[in-house]
Amino acid sequence: MSSRAGLPRLNPRPVQTSVHVESYTEDGRPVVGLLPGAAHVAVAVGFSGGGFKYAPAVGEALGDLLVDGVTQASIRQFAPGRSATV
Repeated sequence: MSSRAGLPRLNPRPVQTSVHVESYTEDGRPVVGLLPGAAHVAVAVGFSGGGFKYAPAVGEALGDLLVDGVTQASIRQFAPGRSATV
């Protein structure tokens, strides 16, 4: 069954398209934590396409960091400013 048959009002032309660029850290790990020198700024980047599955845990860890300054989550290996050889 074509989408046209199942959704007869569906416009076959996209309204909008976009292009994205995937980028990675030197060690291939995401960056999660407070920015060095800016403890009020939290980052979570570099998860590629599959990162959505980590969103709840990462969000909780960042919330802990921003509210309490610490988290029980094991995120040291993802710290901003880490050495690429960690």
